[in-house]
This record gives sequence, structure tokens and C-alpha cells, in this order.
Amino acid sequence: MPLELTFYGGVDDYKQGELGGVQLLVEDKEKKPRFFFDFGQRPDHTNDFYGFPYKARSFQRLNISEFLELFPRFPNLYRHDDEAFRGNKVGELPIDALILSHAHYDHIGGLNLLRDDLPIHTHSLSMYIMYLWQYMSGKINNQFVDLYDQHSLVLDATGEINSVKGDEGIFPRDFRCFRSGEPFQIKEMSITPYSVDHSVPGACGFLWETSAGKVGISGDLRLRGRRKKDTENFVKKLVEANIDYLIWEGSLLHFDHEGTEEDVRDTVSELIKNKSFASIAYPPRDLDRLTSLYQAAKSTGRMLVVPPSQALYLQQFNGINGYPRLENKYLGIYLPKKNKGRLDQEGLEKLAERDYFYWERRFLELERWEDHFSKSQRVSVEDLKKNQDKFLVFLPFGSMIDTLEEVRPAPHSIYIRSHPGPWIKEMEVQEERQIEILKAFGMYDGPQVDYLLRGNLLAEQIVKNMHQVHVTGHLNRRETREILQQFNCTIIPYHCMDPRDFVNDVAKHTKVLIPERRKTLTL
Repeated sequence: MPLELTFYGGVDDYKQGELGGVQLLVEDKEKKPRFFFDFGQRPDHTNDFYGFPYKARSFQRLNISEFLELFPRFPNLYRHDDEAFRGNKVGELPIDALILSHAHYDHIGGLNLLRDDLPIHTHSLSMYIMYLWQYMSGKINNQFVDLYDQHSLVLDATGEINSVKGDEGIFPRDFRCFRSGEPFQIKEMSITPYSVDHSVPGACGFLWETSAGKVGISGDLRLRGRRKKDTENFVKKLVEANIDYLIWEGSLLHFDHEGTEEDVRDTVSELIKNKSFASIAYPPRDLDRLTSLYQAAKSTGRMLVVPPSQALYLQQFNGINGYPRLENKYLGIYLPKKNKGRLDQEGLEKLAERDYFYWERRFLELERWEDHFSKSQRVSVEDLKKNQDKFLVFLPFGSMIDTLEEVRPAPHSIYIRSHPGPWIKEMEVQEERQIEILKAFGMYDGPQVDYLLRGNLLAEQIVKNMHQVHVTGHLNRRETREILQQFNCTIIPYHCMDPRDFVNDVAKHTKVLIPERRKTLTL
């Protein structure tokens, strides 16, 4: 009996792929399950219409998502309050489940639209990330683990019709967390998840046992992070299973890249030696990268200073996967002054609790930094200003001007980008502004050779517009080729810029089926 795969995102056609935005409908005609694998925002396609922070208004989001093909037109799949608002009744669930490979927006960004009674299978660490992400973003912005009814009307205590409020409007989603290596069932199909190395905790690849044979699907993965052995174990399990089909991501085959998290650590260590104020930007939920930068700071006698949001992640993960703990000697927390903060008579920062989100307030009572001791410490702007060579400070674009104006960096200060360079117009404009900010504060060192990136021949150096030290969360061409050569099964590429790279290079030794968006591929 056939297995049907329909991509609504994550692929395009034979000549062009789609990087991210995975929305894969899987239907097994014999074993009966019908489920989505990932339900992410299609980033490039979405950016054609919206720029951050703009998005569709809540009462329009379903109509706009379907019309612009941001998400599929799929009856009875979406949230009851939005459907009721546009005059539709919600019937029975049209699918059995949703499987999430990991907690990146291009894989989970559509959760906000889905109904709350849909069973969701994911790794517990991924659910942790989603819960904290929702918790810190104001509930309704990222409704990953709870649905907050925004449109239903009910009779209140006075008999008046009003919008639903409070606990009455909160609907927990039906999460079912799995463990690596332990199979679970959707109808009669057995699915085994395996942890893989990626830039966010909880990422998994999978083995599906279907009526069309054994199918492996990679999710997003790499070999040069802190859990290389997880990816190697996943590949080994697929080889041992003698799979018939392999659905494999090829995110960054269009350029060569090398380097490990250890290289990030060592390169950043060298760059910040003998510098005054040292600052860095990196993906806020990449705890592997945070660990590398913590180690770089420690090796140079500095303290990595993180915002309350990252502190909360570290507090909740509490050393899992070797992540730093808040009480570690070389880790501090910075709460910037907000609207009503004042200086006391001694010129020290006095923060007003009411200025901070409720989840930030837990860090206001921490002991003030005196020196690098093994205890949870809060670093103030005065500490950063007066002791500039003692810290490595997380500095994203959104707070650059405010922080640098407060600190007034001394000569020989540095800013490092530890995330990818711009790939859309909006990010290019942001980079231009970053450069102007750095120039204004005497911190711009001009174009720099990317320390860990090379061109197509690996000997060709790539120049960036600022200091950049970044290792991707994906495989390079060589690694992909070496892995795929271990398989003689049919390869199905997805999550890549050009699927023909599989036909012409990395999988040319075997059969390749290139899926097209919205066209069902029958195995």
C-alpha cells in the first residue's frame, strides 16, 4: 500500500527548493495514520509580504495565511475561535497528530494557528524551549503550548456578552513528549525518534515504519556542534535498519563551511584578549553557542553577561547538556535600566520593580557583582562602564544604542557577530545601521575576513562587513555526501536551496526523488 507525502512548505519545484518552513503531510493508506511533520513558518515566502514585527491581525490571520499560502488551506485543522470568527464550525480532527522535529520558528511557527486538541509529539527539551518562549513573549504572541482564546464571546456574571477572559479562555495543547530511541505509535505506524546535533536542544531525526517500507527523515542536524555523536548514532541506526527511503535536509549545500563550536570558543577568546569593552550577538536560544561563549569569557578572565531571558533558559535547563549554571563563576545577568529607574545618592543604579516583566523580577534581588565569584550575580550598567575589560556582553541589535550610550566604550573595544550574516533585505538594512552605530561609538573595525567560513574551494576567504565568528547548525556539502554514500535507498531532498545538488553531487550514486510543493509524492 502507498505512503503519500505532500509538502506545503520546505520544498518548491525541481529547479528551486525552499529553505525552512517545513509543512509535510504524511498519509499511510494501510497503517492509517495521517499526520503533519513540522508546521513551520515559511521564512523567505513570509518575508515577501511582512517585515518584523508586522504580522496579520488575529481576526485576519487564517484568511491571510491561506490566501498567501503561508499555511495550507485545510478544513478543521485550525483554532476554534478564529474559525468561529469567520463563521465556520469546527468538525472532527482531519489528522491524527503533529510531529515536531525541534523548536525553531521555521518548524513550529504555525502552532499559533492550530486547534488545541491536536496531539503533538515532540522531545521534552523542545517543549521546554516552547514553554519558556511563550512564557516570556506575552502569552498570545507565541501560543506554542497553550491556546489563548481571542475571539469567543460569553455571558459574564452580569448577563452581558463579553470576550472570554482569564482561565476560561486558556486551552493547554495536547503535548506527548517522547524520548530518544523509544518508539511511539500513531495508529498502526511505529515511529522512533533519535536525538541529533543541532543548534537548539531537543532536535531529533526519525525512523518511520510504514506500509511502503522503512523511511528515515533527518529534521535539521549537524556534525560540528557539541553532540556530534548523536547525529552519528542516528545515521548508524538508519543504516542498520536498511531503510527504503531517506528524506534529507540540505540547508546549506550552496556554500562550503567548516568550523566547530570549539573553534568559535577559541576564535572569540583570541579576539577579546586585551580589548576594553567586548560585546557579542548570537541566537538567543542557541544554548550550545552560549556555552562556547561562556568558555571563551572564562578563558580570558571575563564574565559572560546575559539578559534575563537567557538566564531563565539556563535556570530551567539547570546544567542539562553541559550548559552553564547561573551560579557559575563566569556568568552574570544584566537588567538594563527602564523607564523609572533612578540613581540613588551614591550614584548606584536603583531599579524599579514595576518596570520589569514578572518573569524578570526574580533576578532583581540577586547580589550585585563585586568580582567573579561562584554565585548568581546581577551586573549593573555602572559595573559594565567602570570595569569594561572584565565582561563579554550579549548585545543584540535592538539594544545596541541604549547599552553603548550608557557604557561609552573605551578605545580598543570590539563587537562580534556570532550568528549568520544577512540573507534578506531587512537584515541588510539592519546591518547598515549596526555599522553606523559602531562607527558612532568608535567600535567599527571595517570589513573582516570571516574566521570560520571559506568559499567553494575552501581556500577562498570570505569577507564580512564586521567581525563574524559563526558555525552553522547544518551539514556542509562534504559531510552530506559522506553520510548519503552510506545509503543505497531512494533519497528525497527537502529544506534546501537547490534540490538538484542531490542529483548532481551529494546523492548522485543512488535514486533521487525531488518533491514539488502541494503535489503528492506516492511511495
